[in-house]
Amino acid sequence: MAHAPGTDYLRGDVAVKGGITALVKAAHLAEAFHMNYEVHHGGNSLNNVANLHVIMAIKNCEFFEVLLPAGAQKYGLAQDIEVDRAAGARPSTAPASARPSTFPSSSARRRRC
Repeated sequence: MAHAPGTDYLRGDVAVKGGITALVKAAHLAEAFHMNYEVHHGGNSLNNVANLHVIMAIKNCEFFEVLLPAGAQKYGLAQDIEVDRAAGARPSTAPASARPSTFPSSSARRRRC
C-alpha cells in the first residue's frame, strides 16, 4: 500500500502500532519509500513521552501533534511535555532519578503498610 501514489505520508503512534519497536519499523518503511511518518497524539501523557522519543529517533517526521484543549489529555505525569513559544516540544533533560514522581517511593509505600 505504501508504494501506491495515493498518499504523501504515513501515520501512527506507539499505542496504535503496538509499541515503540513497531512504530520505528513503520517509520523506517515509510522512509524507504521517501515518505514522512507523522506520529499521532498518544491520547495520554505517557504515550506522548514514548511518541516524542520515537520522533527524535527518526528523521522522517516533522510534527508533534497536540490536541486542544491540551489539559484534557494530560494526566499521570508530574512534569508533562510542554510546547514552547516556538512550537517546539522537547523531552526532559533531567535524569530520571531527579524528575518529580507522581507515585510514592518504595520506602514510602512500605511505611504505609
